[in-house]
Amino acid sequence: MPTPSRRDNAARHSTIRRSSLSKSEWCAAHNFSLSFFDKMKKEGWAPREMLIGNKVNISAEADAEWIAAREAAAKAITEKQDENA
Repeated sequence: MPTPSRRDNAARHSTIRRSSLSKSEWCAAHNFSLSFFDKMKKEGWAPREMLIGNKVNISAEADAEWIAAREAAAKAITEKQDENA
């Protein structure tokens, strides 16, 4: 029996929660371009990355931490604006 392709394997197991996304998949999930991801990384506010071979992935935990940090930053800006109003 031949080894299933990555696409076949993903289709067969589509209901299994993925523990990480490729950088490209993560960007698509958040509606960002890869160049915007690179800008976030350069500026120091991109999610943590992990290397699997030569592939960059973002874990579900890193994604959740990144979302929480972005929400906290937005809250801080809103509170500061409210203080200055």
